[in-house]
Amino acid sequence: MKIPSRLSYRRSLSPSHGVFTFLNAQEEKIPLPYQEIKIVGQKESAAEAFDKNMDIRKISSWKTLAEGNPQFIEYCHVPYDAKRLLCNFSLTVSANTLKAELCNDDDVAKTIKEFLTVYKKRNGFVYLSERYLRQILSGAWLWRNQDNLSTQITIKTNTNRKVVAKNVHQLRFEQGWEAKLPDWSELVSDFAKALVDPMSYLICEIEAEIIPATCQEVYPSQAFTEKNDNRESSRIFQKTRINGQLSPVIGCYKIGAGISIIDDWFKDAVHPIRVGRYGVEKSTSSSLRTPDTGTDFFTLLTKIESITEALYKDKQLSNEANFIAANLIKGGLFQPGDKK
Repeated sequence: MKIPSRLSYRRSLSPSHGVFTFLNAQEEKIPLPYQEIKIVGQKESAAEAFDKNMDIRKISSWKTLAEGNPQFIEYCHVPYDAKRLLCNFSLTVSANTLKAELCNDDDVAKTIKEFLTVYKKRNGFVYLSERYLRQILSGAWLWRNQDNLSTQITIKTNTNRKVVAKNVHQLRFEQGWEAKLPDWSELVSDFAKALVDPMSYLICEIEAEIIPATCQEVYPSQAFTEKNDNRESSRIFQKTRINGQLSPVIGCYKIGAGISIIDDWFKDAVHPIRVGRYGVEKSTSSSLRTPDTGTDFFTLLTKIESITEALYKDKQLSNEANFIAANLIKGGLFQPGDKK
């Protein structure tokens, strides 16, 4: 299949910001505060003494390395009297893979639709739903905030499901624990149905209830802004207003990234990575799905007819089919273009 000049899909998973609150000794729910503090760090970067080739810089006195490095930063921690830390977000699940948001080639639209139809018959959307829900219930979307004394995660849906997972700060390291939760299979069924049936969209209300250590640091999402002067914080949090008070959040895109760390469908996979066109591994600044290997999304999309045929014949899911379906669920612009 040749990718047309216009091809895009709307995302099927739409998370909100994750809002932090805490419960004090009186069980009152209060927006999580933050503060701007000035710290005096050390000059420890390589650039202080070396150039980009790691040659020693010509500096008049090495005493400058002992000078302080003052910075303004925004800092957030659990208040001393907090008994629980809460983080809440919502997730809307929609059947946006059924039809392209934009496609100027009817044959391509039919080809992708046929793939998705067969993928559905092979219970592919059920499989992906299990993977996404495990990420939610394991607290992957909390990122560094997963490390605490205890975490309980609750999912409530507009279909009257309620699934509660306790001690996920420990269970997340085990396999298959989520399948033992009451109403797990029903939740998976609702999630999968929402991905393929426009009349069955799903809204999930998710809450993480954390027992923190004393004054434990909290890690909201950072906002990347231009630094205008020395008085502006060098680290700024994303925020929202709760009862008129600014409070830091985990951004919706960071939550979405945590939910989509399910791609282990490539050769020699050690652990899952975030679903993406080129299989980017941020920790190593590398791509695990490069075009020269033929495992990137765009290359596989051009082979979607043969992948669909394999689904017909083998009657089981393939790594390539899972990867394509997950990217269609992620949505975005898929058409070719010239990078200038």
